[in-house]
Parts: sequence; C-alpha cells; structure tokens
Amino acid sequence: MLLQAIRMVEQGEEILLTPDGPKGPRYHLNDGILGLALKSGLPILIINYRPKHYWQLGSWDRFVIPKPFTRIDFYLQSVSLDGMSRDQAREFLRSKMVEYALP
Repeated sequence: MLLQAIRMVEQGEEILLTPDGPKGPRYHLNDGILGLALKSGLPILIINYRPKHYWQLGSWDRFVIPKPFTRIDFYLQSVSLDGMSRDQAREFLRSKMVEYALP
C-alpha cells in the first residue's frame, strides 16, 4: 500500500491517510507515513474536529460520535516537515494530532 501511495504522489495525486492506522495504538505514527511525508516534501494538512456534545466509545481509538444538532468545530492546519529528522517529524505530528483532540 505504501508503494502505491508513493506512486500516486509522484503522479501528482492527492492522498488521505489516517496516521495511527486502523488498529492503533492511538496517536502512534507509522514509519511508512512519516517516510512518505519526508520523501515527498509536500505539506501535510492536519484535520481535527471537536463536537460540543458527543458519545465516546471505549475502543482503542476512543472513537467520537457527535450527538444530533450539536455544534462541531473543525481545525485545519497545513504544516511542512522540511529539515526535520524522522524522530523530530514524528513528535511534531503527534503534538499536532493531540492539540485539539478530546480526552
């Protein structure tokens, strides 16, 4: 899948990846995603949201379901990893993932 993502980026496609993967752990960035981001040099769009009222599941990712008719605030931020090592990029992106996250 990572190779396909690299090919798509090289062809000018835009891709969307969930950094902590489908099975977690929560807020853990996989090396493949970091490698792709650092190799491509493209900016990363970080998307997060916070509903005012919600249900939160007890699953590994603490999945949030907004309650009907509640207010939802969305947070979008474009960041660059230029000049960062893999470890610096991992910590920087992790801090951005939790910046607006619910407990």
